Amino acid sequence: MEKKYYEIVLEGHYNAIYGLLNGFLLGKNRDWTFHFSKKAGIKTETLSEIIVDWISLKNKIHHVILEDSFYKELKKSVEKTNKSRKEKSEFVNLKYLKSAKLIKKAHLNFKAITYGRQHAAEMKFLLKNIPAGIVLQNYKPVEKVVKDVKGVELYAPEHEYTFEASGTLVGNIGTMIDLKQKLDDYPLIEADKIHLKF
Repeated sequence: MEKKYYEIVLEGHYNAIYGLLNGFLLGKNRDWTFHFSKKAGIKTETLSEIIVDWISLKNKIHHVILEDSFYKELKKSVEKTNKSRKEKSEFVNLKYLKSAKLIKKAHLNFKAITYGRQHAAEMKFLLKNIPAGIVLQNYKPVEKVVKDVKGVELYAPEHEYTFEASGTLVGNIGTMIDLKQKLDDYPLIEADKIHLKF
């Protein structure tokens, strides 16, 4: 069974939030994962968040992807801590958790172009062997061979061989984050930001 993930929105300084999440992982001795959406290439910002960030000149709103069990355990621990203390903690407080949404699916659009057969073979292999939990939709590969221009240089207006492809990857956000990193590492594939569906 594939893991479920939440997108949570936290208010605070990046280092404090990162420290809180890492400290919680160390304290629980678990191997849960979390990702800051901006670093993972996930589309997050709403217009109101951009305006708030611009006015305050600080980036204090952070979207974070957490495994389901990580989120539930963190929430339970914060609630327990806040009930047991007479004075509320300045940071470990639910008021800094602005929202939490269960992610149903993630999707990612991409396009690619190459004029070399070797690069085309690599891209085809990568797109044919996508991980379990991800589905390739609207895949449109186009291969074109023009024999009259054999030997023409790379930057010429016409090429002997062209491979173009586009499509949408749909599936689990945990797997999608890793796949996006692979696509971003491949220079001939242009991957958009990941979009989340709640």
